[in-house]
Amino acid sequence: MLRDSVEDSSLQRLRIARADEPIFDLGHRLLSWSELLDRRQRQQGRMSDEKPTLRGPDLTQAIELSSISDGAMLLGHCHGEPVLLARRGTEVFAISAICTHYGAPLEQGLLVGDTVRCPWHHACFSLRTGAALRAPALDPVSRWRVEAVRDVARQFTPVDEPVGAVFVREKLKPWERQQQPPQVDLPKSVIIVGGGAAGNAAAEALRQEGHTGDITMLSADETLPCDRPNLSKGYLAGTAPDATNPLRPAEFYTKHDIDLKLGTRVAAIDTAGRRVQFADGGHRDYDRSCSRPVPSRCVSTFPARTCRTCATCGRWRTAARSSRRRLLQRAPW
Repeated sequence: MLRDSVEDSSLQRLRIARADEPIFDLGHRLLSWSELLDRRQRQQGRMSDEKPTLRGPDLTQAIELSSISDGAMLLGHCHGEPVLLARRGTEVFAISAICTHYGAPLEQGLLVGDTVRCPWHHACFSLRTGAALRAPALDPVSRWRVEAVRDVARQFTPVDEPVGAVFVREKLKPWERQQQPPQVDLPKSVIIVGGGAAGNAAAEALRQEGHTGDITMLSADETLPCDRPNLSKGYLAGTAPDATNPLRPAEFYTKHDIDLKLGTRVAAIDTAGRRVQFADGGHRDYDRSCSRPVPSRCVSTFPARTCRTCATCGRWRTAARSSRRRLLQRAPW
C-alpha cells in the first residue's frame, strides 16, 4: 500500500504556510498552493493558454527499449505535453504524466500490473485505456499511440529478436466507457444516502454498469457534491475559488438521470420496509439503498466544528481573520 504522501518526505514537505509559500517538494522544486491549484485547473482545461514545464526526453524521437527496464517508468514529453512512458514486459504504454484529480506527478507513483497509482491520493489509472479505476480521480488520463520498431534505423535487428526502440506518436481519442447492456433482475430504484465523493462515485458506477432504474442521491448539503479534501487546503487558504470544488457540474446529474436532492436530511432508514424517512417528515421508498457508515466523532474539550461544505469553510476564513489561534484536524474522507 502506498504511504500517505504527507508522511513521505521524498514527495512532499508540509508545513503551515501562506498561499504563496512553498510547501510541496516534488524532488525537483517547491510548489505553492497557488501553483498546485494552477496545475489542477490546467489539467481540467481551465488554463489551456499556459504551457506546463516539460522535462525528460522528447518521446517522439527513438527511445531505446533497453533504456526502460520491465516495470519502470520514464518521464518525457510529446507535442508539448508531459507524457509518462511505462513498460510491462514487451509492451510499452504512453499516458499523461499528470493525475486528473490534483495534478500530481504520476512518474513518482507506483506501477502495479498494468496500472499506475498516484503518489498523493492513490488514484489508479489503466495504462491500456487511461481510465480512472479508483477514487478519488473521476476522469481518465490522456493516452498516446506507441509504435515499436526493430531499431532506430529500422534495420539490422534480426526478426527473431525483441524490438529495439519505441516512438510515441499521435494522441488517441479520449477513452469512454462502453455503455453496458441493461441487465435483468436489477432493482428498479436505488437511494444513495450521502452527497460526498463516495455517494457521487456510487451513482456514476451504477450508470456505467448499465443500471437504467431510478437513482436518487440524498445530500444534507445545500451545494453540489464537492472535493472535500480541498476545503481544508486551497479553499481554506483562499486560493481555490468555489468553481474548482464541485466534483461534477449540475448538468452531469441531469444528463445521467440522477435525481440529486440537496438540503435533504435523513432521519431514519427502515431496511425491513425499504423506506427512507426524512427529517422534515417526508419519506421515499426504494428497492436498494447505499449509505456510508456513521463516522466517529471527535471528542474535544474545546468548541469544534466540522468542515464539510464551501459555506462552512467561508465562515471559517472570515472568523480566522479575527482569531488568534485555530486548530485544524483532518480525518479520512
